[in-house]
Amino acid sequence: MPALLALLLVLGCGASQTPETSATSDSEPSSNTSEAPETTDGRSPRYTTRGTVEEIREERRQIIVHHEAIPGYMPEMTMPFLVEDLSLLEGLATGQRIELTFSVEPGGRHVARAIRRL
Repeated sequence: MPALLALLLVLGCGASQTPETSATSDSEPSSNTSEAPETTDGRSPRYTTRGTVEEIREERRQIIVHHEAIPGYMPEMTMPFLVEDLSLLEGLATGQRIELTFSVEPGGRHVARAIRRL
């Protein structure tokens, strides 16, 4: 009986480390925004990536971008970004290469903070 209890304790300790290890994998995106790096100034985490504008949805305040992998956060993919400042969309066109800086806000919202044409 003590051996069984010790085995269960060891297995239980190992199981609690599995999600933490897989959450930091570079090959899978994290669905939990708490995995994003913390900032020391109280702002939401920010990332910069390059990509191609796939679609502009001004009426929905969104831009769809196929972006490069973001090491330690998410793989290359196509995804929407919320655009709170519509002036960021001025002069953009589908197919254009851009550098995008975005923040990860509570609830997992990805908000475009700066867009530079390449």
